[in-house]
Amino acid sequence: MTCAVLIIDEAAYINENIIKSVMTPVLSVANTSILMVSTPGETPTALFNKMVRDKYVDSCSVEFICKPCREKGQRDPCIHNQDAIPDHLGENSDLIKAFYGEEDQAKRDREIMGILDTENGRNCFTERSVRALMSQPKVTLYDLIRYIYIAIDPSAGSKIAEKRGSDFCIVSSCGGANTIILGIDAIDVVVTQDYEPVLLSHIKRLREHPMLANATIVLDAESGTGYTAGDVQLLVQRNFDNVICMNELGRKPGTFTSNEAKREMVEIARSHLDAGDVKIWDQFVTSDPNPKAVLEKFANQIIDYERIVSPGKSIFQSHSVQYSGKMNGKKMDDIVQTFLRVCRDRLRFMYAKEYQHWHR
Repeated sequence: MTCAVLIIDEAAYINENIIKSVMTPVLSVANTSILMVSTPGETPTALFNKMVRDKYVDSCSVEFICKPCREKGQRDPCIHNQDAIPDHLGENSDLIKAFYGEEDQAKRDREIMGILDTENGRNCFTERSVRALMSQPKVTLYDLIRYIYIAIDPSAGSKIAEKRGSDFCIVSSCGGANTIILGIDAIDVVVTQDYEPVLLSHIKRLREHPMLANATIVLDAESGTGYTAGDVQLLVQRNFDNVICMNELGRKPGTFTSNEAKREMVEIARSHLDAGDVKIWDQFVTSDPNPKAVLEKFANQIIDYERIVSPGKSIFQSHSVQYSGKMNGKKMDDIVQTFLRVCRDRLRFMYAKEYQHWHR
């Protein structure tokens, strides 16, 4: 019997489409196997990382530090995994650390230590907490809801598809102790008329539920990103009653998203996710005919969302920090950005000084 083996080295760093186009015809032939060897990919959603966790794939992971030692904060090979370290590796660990620097220790762990767990890297959220959110039972609303929080990330519209780098995104939520995701819409928008029926339908479906029918809508539309926040606010206020719009004091309609605001949003959302306080409504609202695909896209965007530190160009310049889900070839982070906004909106509306008069 003739057998064939395809060997792919550094598989995590080869374009995903190339990997798939090579693997598909090989797997279609009888008595063939594919052997993929690589250090882990940079994100949990990298194809190689996902394949390692797939039940149909036999995998062998070699790490130079055991999990208990890693959880204690140790950054070097431990005595428990000495048998896994090849004889050809040298003793230049201090030199390697210096090359990577403090900001790139996660990359050093991945490349040198063979650590697949990227939860301690630059990803803002753990895959474990995101997958727990997706797998837990959806919740039913039994009590009257006082406020519906709706965050909107307007896209920069363009008639040329290649120039549209983002979707028009809507995330609605409610909650007391928990943050309940009521609905998500992410649509490709060219002109204003593209998003208007989707936004109106999204809110109408929320208001049709008896527990949400009389809820006050707290609307937060990001300002300065394409379609104006003022247009969005006017559309909602003309079609629905009991609407409160979140605005920056003394500025034009809508709210701005500074890097400091993103940091705060990430901290709030991460605390909710890690505590298991984020839930999904059992009557989840979306205009997409495949709600499951929308939620999976949402989950992948959260997992891929990163805190990127860029060292200053000289010793006199401090490091800059950027929060994004569009690095390493990823094109979209609109859903996660809007989710972060809606998590922060509830706290701002309830406790910020400028909104206290609404609670009297």
